Amino acid sequence: MWIGGYLTNPAKIVKSGTNGIILSILNSIALFANLDKPPARKELARLRLWFKNHGVRVLSSANLIQAEAAIALGGDGTILSLAPELIPLGIPILGVNIGRLGFLTATDVAKLYPTLEKLLKGRLAISERMALAVEPPSGGIKRLVLNDCVVKVGRTSRTVELSAWINNQHLGTFVGDGLILASPTGSTAYSLAAGGPVVHPTMDAIILTPISPHSLTQRPVIFPADREVRIRYECPRRQEVLVSLDGQRSFPLRAGQEIRVRQAERRLKIYYNPEQHFFGLLQQKLKWGER
Repeated sequence: MWIGGYLTNPAKIVKSGTNGIILSILNSIALFANLDKPPARKELARLRLWFKNHGVRVLSSANLIQAEAAIALGGDGTILSLAPELIPLGIPILGVNIGRLGFLTATDVAKLYPTLEKLLKGRLAISERMALAVEPPSGGIKRLVLNDCVVKVGRTSRTVELSAWINNQHLGTFVGDGLILASPTGSTAYSLAAGGPVVHPTMDAIILTPISPHSLTQRPVIFPADREVRIRYECPRRQEVLVSLDGQRSFPLRAGQEIRVRQAERRLKIYYNPEQHFFGLLQQKLKWGER
């Protein structure tokens, strides 16, 4: 369950209860929370009061397009759910971790309000993350994903046979549990767990990672982001194959059908602490480099 809204007022000097005077560089801001998490529900009420004390009103969620920034209380899943809405609008998002890893979040609850003061003062940096556009078999509207598009077997334990083309050049036929097409941001998610490489999130690239391949010669591949990828379901068996988008949404793929994946035209803008670098985040969240 979600709650959304936007806050709007002219850029102005507002009173702060902790740091005296804050010059807000934002005219409007959207507020979202994962209400399935009790800490998020609790913090939402405090956050509304904080904005009220700073002279900012919380309004209806009907006009997200008017927001200049967004705040998400939850975790990485919260940001992934919001990404398809925010990417076309170019609205940057500040994630507040109430989950486990919080790879995409800028802060946690303990540091939330000092971080918000930095936001109002323009002291947070913005990282622009490449997204993927996935075209379903029937064509039509492309689906936007920030992390990955996964083609995998459904509820059965059988393998699936998938063929891949890069700009109409046949890459190969993969037999196993499926394929992951990940963005650099998604390289530290499912792709990494399946044996894929870590790619710096500010790069432009697409990572293809086989899931439990039945051949030692089938390995992850990284290729330029300006290429189009086609994945076709070749196996004639009557088994369920699903296309999962950021682990949030999915649709079925039948034998003979294919999907097309390419770099999205627009990117997701994410606020981050400029004092926190990517490799430090790897060490903190994944214990990177430890023995």
